[in-house]
Amino acid sequence: MNIQEVFDVTKNPLTLAIIIYLVISGIVVHLKPVIIFGDEEENKYVNSYNVWIFFILLAVFVYAIVCSYASNKIRNDYCSKLVAKDLKGLMELSTCKA
Repeated sequence: MNIQEVFDVTKNPLTLAIIIYLVISGIVVHLKPVIIFGDEEENKYVNSYNVWIFFILLAVFVYAIVCSYASNKIRNDYCSKLVAKDLKGLMELSTCKA
C-alpha cells in the first residue's frame, strides 16, 4: 500500500478525517478559545465537560463532511462512466472482476 492509496478519500475517508481532525484540534488547543475552555474562575467540571463535548462533536462533524465529500466524488465518477457508456472503466472503478 503506497502513500497515494492511504490518502485516497474514495477508498479510505477515515485517514483524511483523522488528519483534518488533528490539525483543527491542534489549532484549537493552541489558541484556547474562552468559549470552549472557559475562564479560570469557572468550575473545572463545567470546563472539562465543554471541552469533551466540543472535541467529540468536532470528530463527528469532520468525519461526516469527509464522508459526504467522498460519497459525492464516487457518485460523480460512476455517473460520468455511465453517461460515457464506458463499461470497462466502470468495472475498473467498481473493482469488479470480469
